[in-house]
Amino acid sequence: ATREALLRACAAADIIFVGDYHTLAAAQRVPIQLIRALSDRGRRRWTLALEMLQVEDQTAANRYMAGEIDDEGFLRAIDYENAWGFPWPNFRRLFAFARETGARVIGINCNPKLRENSLEQRDICAAMAIAMEAKSHPDRKILVLDGDLHVALTHLPTRTAHMLHDMGIRRRWVIVYQNSETIHWRLVEQGRERETGIVRLGPREFCLQTTHPIAKYQSFLNWLEFEEELRPSMRGVLADEDDEEDAPRQVQRFVDTIRRTLEIRGDFTDFTVYTIGDLHYLDDLRDVHVYTNEEIDLVFIQILKGESHFLPEGNLIYLANLTVNHAAEEAAHYINAKLSGPAPAVDSPLDDFYQRTMREVLGFFGSKIINPQRLAYLDADFEGIARELHRRRVDVQRRDLRKITRHVLRHLEIERGVLRGKRRPPSRLPREQFREFSVYLGIVHALGYRLGTLLYAAFEKERIGTGEVRDLFSQPWREPGSAQAAYFGLLRRLQGPPPPEQAAERL
Repeated sequence: ATREALLRACAAADIIFVGDYHTLAAAQRVPIQLIRALSDRGRRRWTLALEMLQVEDQTAANRYMAGEIDDEGFLRAIDYENAWGFPWPNFRRLFAFARETGARVIGINCNPKLRENSLEQRDICAAMAIAMEAKSHPDRKILVLDGDLHVALTHLPTRTAHMLHDMGIRRRWVIVYQNSETIHWRLVEQGRERETGIVRLGPREFCLQTTHPIAKYQSFLNWLEFEEELRPSMRGVLADEDDEEDAPRQVQRFVDTIRRTLEIRGDFTDFTVYTIGDLHYLDDLRDVHVYTNEEIDLVFIQILKGESHFLPEGNLIYLANLTVNHAAEEAAHYINAKLSGPAPAVDSPLDDFYQRTMREVLGFFGSKIINPQRLAYLDADFEGIARELHRRRVDVQRRDLRKITRHVLRHLEIERGVLRGKRRPPSRLPREQFREFSVYLGIVHALGYRLGTLLYAAFEKERIGTGEVRDLFSQPWREPGSAQAAYFGLLRRLQGPPPPEQAAERL
């Protein structure tokens, strides 16, 4: 459907039900964008009816909207973390918008103690709240933001319609679903997923397709792991003036921030960003950027593992996850490649290993400039993982983690010996370390992230200077053994020789 068809249907409705995926920031932006898009199609005022707010919390919500309590007081009053707990900044935007435009905000959820995990119970509570709002404020249009399941045609919309009918009230309504995976893959089969952002499902039903379904589910995993997501972009569907940054623009902002922090000059704009929604990525590698089939196979392994990556030939950034950490790390890889020049061809597995590891050191360091709270596994963590995985049977993914951990601990033991002056850096590495590319990359990432954490801590405490870090970003490590020498040299610089019996400590 066209944007005009959607807006015309919403303009004619008294109640708009919008489906919400609670961890997806793009989902909470749709009510704002809809209301803004409808602002020139009538002078009626608005009510935002939110599932995140309980009916019992209306007094606290009114005080918050009136400016009588601040964010902290409001969240404490409604017991936000226990009663809801999804990313507050995404929902805070709704309250700020309502305050800015004079919209009312009402809660439609029932007390958790009364829900008994019943979808029907919560629908009854929400329908009653919506019906009472329609009765007491007949001049207002109501936009309901409720979970995907709640706004299904035979659930909350139909129940609300029946309650209004019993109260002798007639209201027109429309449903706007969001990001159906079923619809997405049907559009993919037709080759229309990139051109179709709005689909009409029935006389009163539309669906906005603004986000790849994998990205939607990743937002839930990111929430569980406290990963901050990139700002969502909805251009071409319901864009507004508050939506100025897509993924490439945000990556550019990270590039500029890292560059300014390290006092790097020059033009750093010649990169291309692909995301998980770009199903043509592998085709482009073959047809546009002329990668070999063997190289594409290695890229495919990284995609299957959900790993973002940077390809220097063409300056290509692929974001397997739309988070700040992924984007910032690849921005740092891009800067590293621009400063150091083309990656040298290597014949030695040892050189390949330490070149890759040093690049991960710098990538993780750059991501810490953007997100200083980003964590990596350190010595004690690997030892704990090894103990945990040794005790029980593991699946394929954890089997890889066990292999990675075993090799990392072996390398850490080598490092301790080198730092104590009892052994030299290795002249070769175990062959099994190179047998599985995904395991090999896991070892590289683990060691690189660990040393990147140490590097950032030293940089933050001014124990290592901007010029020294900038010099690391500029090193091509073309000479045999130079990357390994850089790794152990940096290790000595950051850690020094540990006492013989010192336990691993977390920074």
